[in-house]
Amino acid sequence: MKWLAAGGAAVLAALVGVYVALRASPDAVRRAEPVTVVADPGRSVAPRTVGAGATPALPAGSGGVHMRDHRTDPGPAGHDAPVHAPGARTIEPQVTSDLARALRGALARCAAGLVEHPRVDGTITIAIRDHRATILEARFDPRDVPEAATAALTRCLRERALGVTTSAGEEGDLERYAITLSLILP
Repeated sequence: MKWLAAGGAAVLAALVGVYVALRASPDAVRRAEPVTVVADPGRSVAPRTVGAGATPALPAGSGGVHMRDHRTDPGPAGHDAPVHAPGARTIEPQVTSDLARALRGALARCAAGLVEHPRVDGTITIAIRDHRATILEARFDPRDVPEAATAALTRCLRERALGVTTSAGEEGDLERYAITLSLILP
């Protein structure tokens, strides 16, 4: 029984010690303000603001240390992902899935002569009328494709994408809605 009481006292003492050690006074906690992060001043990508707790990337040469952005190039500035306002209308995932399936088929036909298995990132703009979704605009950026084949693949895919129509289920009419896609051939 002595051992049980001594063990309980030791556990209680340890918990109190951990509580005191981890507790910080309100003065010691610094509230971080949102910061603007610039990956590389030479790139055409706009700076982005991130929330509290993030540390900004150091500009090249800061503190005698040269920082390098090792992320892949996000592509031309015109291929930025569409941003829908919070609370804005969304469409059913099945509509996007059906459109992506049709575009993967088009990609397979357009890339039939390539040895590589291309990946294509892009943005399509659709309209929904009478429960049918139709692609109005398409911008594509092929990856992992030889430079000589990039223009032909992009042109072929765009020609096959424009006008593609699929069921929109119970979606109501919508003038324009942008969707970002990433298509990969297996």
